[in-house]
Amino acid sequence: MGLNEFAQAIEHMRLKMSFSDVTKLFRYLDKTGDGVIGYGEFTMLLEEKWRDIDPYVQQQMGLAAREGKTPQQRSPDPHSKSAYGL
Repeated sequence: MGLNEFAQAIEHMRLKMSFSDVTKLFRYLDKTGDGVIGYGEFTMLLEEKWRDIDPYVQQQMGLAAREGKTPQQRSPDPHSKSAYGL
């Protein structure tokens, strides 16, 4: 599925996410970078949820590592939503 179809699926599931966050999640899941999320890539979201891994945090850590920076550590905000919108 492409980005627009993914965004529609997120909306259909009634997850409260901005389009910007949906785009970030889509890019994280699109491991091949081809602009399409296949079945294997989509199921990674399910596995990461089951393992209590937040893809947005993982993406930020990966970007920081590629840029040679240390990601800022911060305590979780109980009022914020994860990249899953849950």
